[in-house]
Amino acid sequence: MMRRVLTIAAAALGLLLVTSGRAEAHRWQHRNIGIGIVLGQPTGLTLDIRPNVWSSFEIDLGLGDFDEGESSYAHLVYQVRLFHLSHKRSLAIPLYLGVGAFVADGHGRDFEDDAVLGVRAPIGIAFEFRPPVQIFLEIAILFEMVQIGYDSNDRAHVRGALGFRLYF
Repeated sequence: MMRRVLTIAAAALGLLLVTSGRAEAHRWQHRNIGIGIVLGQPTGLTLDIRPNVWSSFEIDLGLGDFDEGESSYAHLVYQVRLFHLSHKRSLAIPLYLGVGAFVADGHGRDFEDDAVLGVRAPIGIAFEFRPPVQIFLEIAILFEMVQIGYDSNDRAHVRGALGFRLYF
């Protein structure tokens, strides 16, 4: 099941890259689509789409460590860059905040019998090197809003992630 999800995600990313034009809104060498890997919660693929210089949409697909064992995981988060700690020609260091939604299977069974839907709120820091390479570190609070197929009293989780993206 996870291979099928990752294959579909890779095909969708490829189609998005082929069909979309470059937006001129972002000043970072007009590169506004970042693709990479993320380790932590989740561990998998990451896509960052920047409609402008101050915000982005992040989509991550992969494996999470939700409750018992590894589980399939996906999220969509809208992020806003609050300010830059440094904004030089060779390195920008923005601090960002976000809010979005996540879905995960509750106990590592590929959404067969159980799932968790909730809200994800990350805060992070990115190191944006030129040419277009980004390394980011974030901490997120996840609030379980809906539990399908099981019941748990643990409704809030704190997770961390470290990632790497190349921008096109």
